[in-house]
Amino acid sequence: MRKRDIKFINLCIKSLNGELKENERKSIDEWLAASEENKRMYNELKKVWIHSEPPVIQDIPDIDLEWTKFKTGLQLNSGYNKKTKIDFIKNIFSSFHNFFEKKYAIIVYSAAVLIIISSLFLWDHYLSTSSFNVKTSKGEKTLITLSDGTKVHLNCESSIKCSDGYSRRDRKVYLEGEAYFEVIKNRQNFIVITPNASTKVLGTKFNVRARGEETRVIVKTGVVILNKNDKENDSVKLEKGEMGLISGKDSPNKIDSVDTESFLGWMDGKLFFRQEPLHNIIEELNRAYDVTIQISDSTLSAHTLTATFDNLPFPSVINSICLTLGSEYKFENDKYIIY
Repeated sequence: MRKRDIKFINLCIKSLNGELKENERKSIDEWLAASEENKRMYNELKKVWIHSEPPVIQDIPDIDLEWTKFKTGLQLNSGYNKKTKIDFIKNIFSSFHNFFEKKYAIIVYSAAVLIIISSLFLWDHYLSTSSFNVKTSKGEKTLITLSDGTKVHLNCESSIKCSDGYSRRDRKVYLEGEAYFEVIKNRQNFIVITPNASTKVLGTKFNVRARGEETRVIVKTGVVILNKNDKENDSVKLEKGEMGLISGKDSPNKIDSVDTESFLGWMDGKLFFRQEPLHNIIEELNRAYDVTIQISDSTLSAHTLTATFDNLPFPSVINSICLTLGSEYKFENDKYIIY
């Protein structure tokens, strides 16, 4: 979950409770005006808030009775795993009741409602909704858990989406950029669609990178089928430690043995480059560090470098590159210029 999402959920709750400060009110107004999706999310939260107003408590409430009232008021829909959702919320009520004494009952009830509303909202929006569209910016990574339990680690400046019906009709997602998948195995194939390829699995762990006209797949565990634009007769089978590559309109190629840890190091803040053209390295550094690097001497772009940057601060990285090239850099107009 991104910090930005949590921030605005908290602001929504404060707004509904009449506790917004002036600067916070301006922030949430701008957020609501930004998209219809934000307005829809706010209205859903408001409905839950209205229906969950706590009763006047003279004594420690009867948990079973209050739970029945609360469940009826919420009118829980038949979306993602309804029984699990109900059990989850009921456990919150029971835990609060058992832990606190009588004099804290009202405070506890209010706190429980806040937690339940937030949990329901996040659960429904990020899991029950089968359609989604997530995009990261420069310097931002995120972890997404799909409705079937599959985990997707999304790299910087990447996007992933799917249409409504995921896990009911098929398990198909669309990727631009880079992501690492931990696919939960079931009867349905899991398919990653990129601009010039598709990657099909049942249950496995693998990395897909789709930048420009190139799609690259690295398999950590399991078996993967890499197809040229979903053409079954133009594909390669990849197993643990193998890499598949499709460039432009070419047929897929397979490399039998690769260092998977090097290719997957981005999840831990590590960057590995093996005989990589300088302009490719610059593009990756721009994404990872949310910076802008330019090369003023075009002859430098053709250079290839082999380097490993293990969670290094950006100044150390650009100094290392310039030292290797015998060049220097300057910071001007919010850009790092290598010359």
